Amino acid sequence: MRQRVMEHVNKAFVSGTVQISEFPALPGGVLVRDKEGGEAVFYWDILRDEIAFTWPDKDGDTK
Repeated sequence: MRQRVMEHVNKAFVSGTVQISEFPALPGGVLVRDKEGGEAVFYWDILRDEIAFTWPDKDGDTK
């Protein structure tokens, strides 16, 4: 799962433009931060059997 998530993240972002770290709370979870402070979490959705992502809005709620 994690390998597939990482492949997706590496295709979606230009190398060196984001910081990538593990996010073990979700299956295959990866936290992506850009240079402007934006964040998104990419993970493997086990119910849909696909990669999914979410990001917090300015109030800290997720979308």
